[in-house]
Amino acid sequence: MITDDYFVEPATWRFDESAIRAIRTEVFIVEQQVPEDEEWDDDDPTAQHFLALDQTGSAIGTARLTRDGRIGRVAVLKDWRGKKVGDALLRAAVEEGRLDMHEREFQQLLGRLVNGRLDDLVDVEGCTINEHVAGRAVADEDDAGVSS
Repeated sequence: MITDDYFVEPATWRFDESAIRAIRTEVFIVEQQVPEDEEWDDDDPTAQHFLALDQTGSAIGTARLTRDGRIGRVAVLKDWRGKKVGDALLRAAVEEGRLDMHEREFQQLLGRLVNGRLDDLVDVEGCTINEHVAGRAVADEDDAGVSS
């Protein structure tokens, strides 16, 4: 997805680890105080990652799609929240996973984002989001229909 302000592209742990780590460290470890040893796991090297980049090429958000089809570790830097970056990352992951999710189900998923966090376990037709995504997704409050 490309907008005037940012774009999303596929990424790999091998080539983009430093950018992915920087975003997830800021959002999950610093902001949400997730223990560092819980943030990194064996899925990272094999997952399909996505990076949202601003027009200068700086990474502003990330998400991943694991080999077993789980979308997770969605994180957007604070200054970029409310600009549909999380929406774009989720769409990229869904499209990559060839998940059969219609617009209604996608909006249900976004609607379960509460204050930047997914309710306990999100299971929308055609797409299961679980593991550390529950309570670990940071997306756009505007996208989720949450008022400021």
